[in-house]
Amino acid sequence: MSTQGPPPDLPGHPNLWYPLVRPSKGVQRIVVGSPKASNLVEQCDKYYDALPAGWTLAVHHFGAQSLAPDGSWHESFLVLPSSGGARALLSNESTSAFRLGIPLLPGGRVTTRLMRASLHLPGAAQLLSLQGRERVTLITKPENPDDQSAWRDMHAPIAVCEGVPGPLRKIVVATRDYGGDRFFKVASTPFAVKSIQHETHALASLKGSGLAPSLVGRDTQSPPHWFAQEGISGQRAKANLNAPVLTWLTSLAARKHNRRNAESVLPQLFDPLLSQTTPEAFRDLAEVLRSHFAGTMVPCTPSHGDFTPWNTRVQDDHLMAFDWEFYGESTPALFDIFHFLLQTGVLMQAVPAENALERAMHLVRTQGYPLCRISGVQDDEIELLAAAYVLSVADRDATLHRIDRPKFEQVEWLESARTLWARQLTDKLRATSRHLSKVA
Repeated sequence: MSTQGPPPDLPGHPNLWYPLVRPSKGVQRIVVGSPKASNLVEQCDKYYDALPAGWTLAVHHFGAQSLAPDGSWHESFLVLPSSGGARALLSNESTSAFRLGIPLLPGGRVTTRLMRASLHLPGAAQLLSLQGRERVTLITKPENPDDQSAWRDMHAPIAVCEGVPGPLRKIVVATRDYGGDRFFKVASTPFAVKSIQHETHALASLKGSGLAPSLVGRDTQSPPHWFAQEGISGQRAKANLNAPVLTWLTSLAARKHNRRNAESVLPQLFDPLLSQTTPEAFRDLAEVLRSHFAGTMVPCTPSHGDFTPWNTRVQDDHLMAFDWEFYGESTPALFDIFHFLLQTGVLMQAVPAENALERAMHLVRTQGYPLCRISGVQDDEIELLAAAYVLSVADRDATLHRIDRPKFEQVEWLESARTLWARQLTDKLRATSRHLSKVA
């Protein structure tokens, strides 16, 4: 297929990430043949001959046949689909590809778990390599024809994973650089550029904390916008308030805890323009919160913003969190613990939505007491902070979904649950107000 007209939609968008990890002047994307084509090598040679020196040819094809011309730097990636439109590319030339690439596979719960389990079976990588599967082969033409240096002397991308389609979609590139694992995160949508900049700021702010991976490189000023962080190992955190989770939560809160004016912390309650964007199902809750918080100071701490088991790794009882794109330096306290408990309750533990909120508040008051103490939260503020969390995360998701709404049933589950929690909190806080009025 010719490259005339719009470039083909190749998996992984190599024109974005490939120049970051290889010295390449640019990427020309082509689709060669069909799954049954017999002249793939001839077609590839034709395009490679016309390729400018220093450029890379990204070839979308099928089959295990080598397409690399003599003297080129090249590597081939297997394309593995995941649910929700996400895809992963695992290097066919690196034994580390499956170890680093499989945990990055995005998508739905059951599909992804089954895929990860099957890929860990003995011989899975070799079997996939022998099949006529969808592939992307990247072929770089050296600027000096006599340059026969091995491409493995450069950064070695071994896995490329696209996130689920949406306004914040990013590409993660796992590399092995001088014996260390690195992860590049590249913005693949205009909206994701701000997310990349925000996450870079978060990692820089948390340098040396032990709570997040180290930032090892970045370019958030010119496209493609990206940053690189150290690789972290371990298992996902368990979906309960165990010691590593609680230690991490209290350590983050201890970095900075204070009280701030409610108008600056929850502007959507007091700014007429922002309040108009609050989803209708949450406006009663917003009204109740406005009356409670007016003229008051709110306990605040830093927050990850999306603290869940799938955004963590635990090794030797030490937890690190990644994906800091929603980081807040001064957020209403207890945001992360409510997010962790409610997300895992609904999505992982099948806790009925009508019970999940009360269960979460009980756990915050009991197991989460050290976090409340370090954050300066009084017992009578827990419902208010739960309401601030529910309203804030509903506003955030509504903003993103107006741009591009993910087609996952989990989105429906969460929206339904949050609407119910908003009603429960509205009733509870109104009842508390009436009681206090009678006492007064």
